Amino acid sequence: MGENYKMELAEAVEMAKQELYGIPGVLNIEQGFRFKNGWITDEEVISVQVAEKINEKTLLELAVKPLPAEFMGYGIDVVAAGFEQQLEYLGVDVSFWAAPKPGNYREPANIGLPRVVEYMEAVFHVSPDSGWPNLKDFLKRVSSRLTATMYEWEAEHISSAIFEAVQNCNGSLRMVTQNDGTDRAVNNMKSRLGSKFEHVWSSVGSGKLIASDYHIKVAARDDEEFWLSSGNWKNSNQADIDPAGKGQAIPGPLAKHNREWNVVIKNATLATIFRKYIDWDYQEALRVPFDVKEKLANSYVFISKGICPPVPPIVRYFKPLTVKRILDVQPLLTPDKNSEGQRMFLYHATEMVKSAKVSIDIENQSFSLLENNDPVYESFYRAVVEKQSNGVAVRIIFRDPREFGAKGQAGLVKTLTRLKKFGFNTDNIKVQCRCHTKAIIVDSSDQANAQVLFGSHNLTTTGAMYNRDASLLIRDRPVAQYFQEIFDFDWSNLAVQQTVEGLTAVKLALASEAAPEGFRKVLLSEILGEA
Repeated sequence: MGENYKMELAEAVEMAKQELYGIPGVLNIEQGFRFKNGWITDEEVISVQVAEKINEKTLLELAVKPLPAEFMGYGIDVVAAGFEQQLEYLGVDVSFWAAPKPGNYREPANIGLPRVVEYMEAVFHVSPDSGWPNLKDFLKRVSSRLTATMYEWEAEHISSAIFEAVQNCNGSLRMVTQNDGTDRAVNNMKSRLGSKFEHVWSSVGSGKLIASDYHIKVAARDDEEFWLSSGNWKNSNQADIDPAGKGQAIPGPLAKHNREWNVVIKNATLATIFRKYIDWDYQEALRVPFDVKEKLANSYVFISKGICPPVPPIVRYFKPLTVKRILDVQPLLTPDKNSEGQRMFLYHATEMVKSAKVSIDIENQSFSLLENNDPVYESFYRAVVEKQSNGVAVRIIFRDPREFGAKGQAGLVKTLTRLKKFGFNTDNIKVQCRCHTKAIIVDSSDQANAQVLFGSHNLTTTGAMYNRDASLLIRDRPVAQYFQEIFDFDWSNLAVQQTVEGLTAVKLALASEAAPEGFRKVLLSEILGEA
């Protein structure tokens, strides 16, 4: 399709707005792409976004005239409107969550995030395959001091292991955590450990150090060893199971729990760096303390229950990769910048992509472009598209929003449309339920350029720039190949190209109101405030 077609389509869209905006339930009209057989196509159409997509049979029963199949000779594709648009249609102000915002974080003067090339003893592993056994063993090795961060924490088996580790060595625990995801576990640990537990809520919120989320998942022990993960201390992330160790091939663990990438590394340099940064966060949160906010009045909505495709009946669980030799590791934290003022995570992630010769594989809970993006954030996406255009094999997996019902489905349509407009080949994009990984693999087969980056950084503006998050960039072929094998398994067995039609519209709910059949009740902050 040439430029004339696109210009004429743009004119038709403007005419369609005048003609169709008065129809009840039509919330937005714009240029888009047709969704057919469950996935986005290359056909450019007039995209009419509605509060609720209703099938033709129901429309006839309601005596409602269906929207036309075309307008001025251009096809019309009717899709669910974005979640925020649906809320605005219901009269809900969503401006509080509208745009990513930097906080007032300041970097420590004398720590730094150097590239470390030293002897290390590392255990690379994934969840649900072998996440908890390795975290449990790490906690057992605490000899005097555990220093940790967490975004969400609720699993009793993890709390018990932490308590036993600190109690058995008569040691101490220091933590910085996000209030709204860890409050019960923190209060429980205070009652168990008493003065052995030093804790502060992360400085999160308007006017605080971190505007949105203290999203980091790191624990360091005794300045000797640290654990880093994409996953929280919850049953969905680090369940008390060991399918890899037991040689299982049943689908249950993958059907119930998130995919996470984790590592335990014994190296004094890196363990001390992370401990010092957590101590810095601790002191800074005392200087700029968190304010406990009141919940928004009547801030509940009903959204349709999510659905996921079935996991194959026979699956594979991956045993850990243990490495005892020199490793090349670059620690990455946000919102920190390097000596040249470049944002550490985005700089290294973008340079990593630019270096790719053969392949780029991205598996992340999020892969999100806004209508208007920060240029630094957008440069990462431009680097991926440029490599794709130059013949590098690019594959992308992000979390299947169908888990989250109507909100997720509407978001998937918007995300795929923006990515295609940006230049991505959506034939090489899949979605995967319970994908909580945050990772990039480049050239895993190339001895000279094999790299893997993983941690807690979501590929959103907030996640890649403003949240407190931690990741590692590891330049090592065996490590990259280990995670490549897991990515390939997920791509072939768990990830799909599929969307859902006809999900029911969002509905407002009262705090005391029970969810009707087929719906679940959630707080707006739970789904609009995602990291």
